[in-house]
Amino acid sequence: MKDTARDDSAIASIDGLSRRTLVRGGVGAGLGLLGWQATSGTPTSVGARSALTASSQGEKTITMGMWQPIPTLNTLMTAETGNVVSASRLVLRGLLFLDEEANPVGDLATEVPTLENAGVSSDGKTITFKLRPDVTWHDGEPVTAEDVKFTWETIMNPDSGVVSRYGYDVIETIDTPDEGTVVVQFKSPFAPWQTLFDVILPKHVLENETDLPNAEFNQLPIGFGPFTISENVQGDHMSFEAFDGYWQGRPKIDRLFIRFFGDATAMLQALKAKETDLAWQVSLSNIPELQQMESQGITTLVVPQPNPEQYAMNRDESQVPLFADRELRRALSLAVDRQTIIDKLLYGLADIAINPWDQSPWQNEQLQPVAYDPEQAKQILDEAGWAPGDDGIRVKDGERLSFTCGVTSGNQLRENVQLLVQDNFKQIGAEMVIKNNRSDTVFGSWAAGGILARGDYQMHGFSYPLTNPDPDISNRFACSERATEESPTGAQRYRYCNPEIDELFAQQAQELDPAKRKAIMDQIQEILHDEYSQIFLYDSNHSWGLLTRVKNFKITPFTGFQFNPHEWDVEE
Repeated sequence: MKDTARDDSAIASIDGLSRRTLVRGGVGAGLGLLGWQATSGTPTSVGARSALTASSQGEKTITMGMWQPIPTLNTLMTAETGNVVSASRLVLRGLLFLDEEANPVGDLATEVPTLENAGVSSDGKTITFKLRPDVTWHDGEPVTAEDVKFTWETIMNPDSGVVSRYGYDVIETIDTPDEGTVVVQFKSPFAPWQTLFDVILPKHVLENETDLPNAEFNQLPIGFGPFTISENVQGDHMSFEAFDGYWQGRPKIDRLFIRFFGDATAMLQALKAKETDLAWQVSLSNIPELQQMESQGITTLVVPQPNPEQYAMNRDESQVPLFADRELRRALSLAVDRQTIIDKLLYGLADIAINPWDQSPWQNEQLQPVAYDPEQAKQILDEAGWAPGDDGIRVKDGERLSFTCGVTSGNQLRENVQLLVQDNFKQIGAEMVIKNNRSDTVFGSWAAGGILARGDYQMHGFSYPLTNPDPDISNRFACSERATEESPTGAQRYRYCNPEIDELFAQQAQELDPAKRKAIMDQIQEILHDEYSQIFLYDSNHSWGLLTRVKNFKITPFTGFQFNPHEWDVEE
């Protein structure tokens, strides 16, 4: 029998902090989140500014492998996170960024506005940003306050096709008294204002663009980040070149080449063959094997992040009336043996997940994971009138307890987890029919026919990380964020709507006292926990395989691989 004891050597040390919660200090004090560093489909061309190969004589090049494609580099147009956000931030940047401790710092802005530096008004409704002088776009044009104002105007344009206007829609005006000053006036206090304007758009490039959703800019954007993108062949590769004019200094490597593989297994084999330098989101089940390859020049990097793997039930009763029943949802959640998934498939390298705020300072510590109790699940179904049929699958009023469940194809770990969950459901008399799809199809916008955006699913598995230490993820749950034919803008994946949750999210967004805001967030988590709309499985991690020749490669819980690409280097 395989030893399933947890191997903590596979997890980056956190100075004694547990993986379950990275921070035990008070919310609003320094977050204290550490960064970690490594120590030892059919391709479709969307155009190119110059043709590049993965290596050139005398240049420093890093090749990164990914198993999940990147459909767009303009994150205003998608609700995707993960590799999409990280790759985008190589090129497109915003007013603020996060430092190694996950504290906000200035990016285009010289500093974070505060009461002390007169950047935040006493009523919390006016935020003034001072911009860095001499920051230029990749084409050499200066970045000014007008670009920030233009970004807001573009987002609020009903024809822009952005995925969400949350937060921007509570801005009343933006004034630009000079090229280096932006004054944002909110209609009412907005606590998560630091999360806005994480992408700034170039006015001189896009002011005459009439079809932003289909603009070439989304694939070959011009930004002021550390790299320019020179080639983007969808589903095959992307080429990035160091930007000489980057305000923090030219990156140490000359080129970053991202290569897309059909699945995670092919990506892993390429790493072992040293055809890639970095392998993105290696399955935790592969980490122990890679740890034994240090002598062959391969190492690993695993960093906790607020990113629970979950199975979401479509909560739109008009689309999936089956999941309108809370007791049915509770029974399905009780049926899942999460610990066996972790022990057998993840080598014990994860914790059972509770909700989206796991491993963050905003986690409600009073909540416990849903227990594994198949007998109670059966009792609940019995009492609800779901009787076992001849084939063992329960039936009620002529309807079989059967539903589809998808995950993103190409990820063997997810597919293996799916088989275990399928068997768990079968044990209580529920039939789960597997229906997997490509990630770009799953996560696409309403306009692109995205499965989650349109609710073309019954149950679906995915991870959905927090990309900022601020707890406000209202656009993932708000009723108004459910996209429709009449209103295709919306970042929701769950097709969920609860006016009480809407009201609580609205309250926390206007609460400037961190302790009071935390109390509201705790209440939100309690309600969501008791609704059983998602089956949270385990807390995922940033997990990388990399060659030891790669130096200064750091990952932080909230920023992914976009944290310090200008400092990456290679040792020949």
